[in-house]
Amino acid sequence: MKIVLASSSPRRKKILESIGLEFDIIEPKFDEESVVYNGLPEKYCQVLATKKMESVINKVSGSIII
Repeated sequence: MKIVLASSSPRRKKILESIGLEFDIIEPKFDEESVVYNGLPEKYCQVLATKKMESVINKVSGSIII
């Protein structure tokens, strides 16, 4: 199964490469500043991750999105 990194973070790319994972990168296209921080870091991170996934999901069928 194909793995896709939905991030433009060089650090995340390097971490995945360091464990020998083969993956493609698709940079998410949405305005991160549109996500309002509500004081709960875990909720904020969940919303960002969901938005990133939603911005690439139509480009990758049957893939695991990280």
